Amino acid sequence: MCVEEALKKYVKENHEEPTIINEYLIGKIKIKSNNGWHGRPSTAISAITNNYKDNVYITKSDFDIQNAKSVMQMLILAAAQNETVYLAYKLKTQNESTAKQNLEGVILMDFEFSKIY
Repeated sequence: MCVEEALKKYVKENHEEPTIINEYLIGKIKIKSNNGWHGRPSTAISAITNNYKDNVYITKSDFDIQNAKSVMQMLILAAAQNETVYLAYKLKTQNESTAKQNLEGVILMDFEFSKIY
């Protein structure tokens, strides 16, 4: 199953918590900033995900999947206030426990621009 299929399944099943679907650990962030998704959250997430060996993807509900290690690709999302973005962490070299800690490190950051749910 590719990342797009895993993300679609996660959204369709309406998961509330980070969930493993095939080889991907997927979580979501709701954007609460009036400015929507912009440079600051993109830079913060990119700085964290660049430390991971495995791929991390980010998308909105349109499933235009971007690389969460690239600030520019994340800016392409152009998520507005109250939109949800989804993060998918490919479980390749990390064990499940480490991957979950890594993804939760991104999702549970105390960003003033987003609310995790």
